[in-house]
Amino acid sequence: MSEPTTTTNINAVSNGKASTNGHTVTNGHAKADASTRKPSNRKVALQDLAALIEEAEKLRTAAHDLMCQASGVVKGLKQHRRQNRAVQQTIAQLRTLKSLGV
Repeated sequence: MSEPTTTTNINAVSNGKASTNGHTVTNGHAKADASTRKPSNRKVALQDLAALIEEAEKLRTAAHDLMCQASGVVKGLKQHRRQNRAVQQTIAQLRTLKSLGV
């Protein structure tokens, strides 16, 4: 009796890659290249820290600008108050002089 002969089709290896029989070699996930790779948690934390520091610097600059602006407003208000007092005193003196008949 002769044994049944089984033949196995072995796909030839070409260009160092196995033949795929028309199917993909991967499991359906694309290779992650440098542009689509997610940064590591440490990198994200450093980027977040850098962003927070930048935001803090912007806030400090804005606060400094507001303090300078508020200082100018206070200075203007004090000058207005001094001028108003001078005008009120002058009016009071003129009323006194008028009542004296001068």
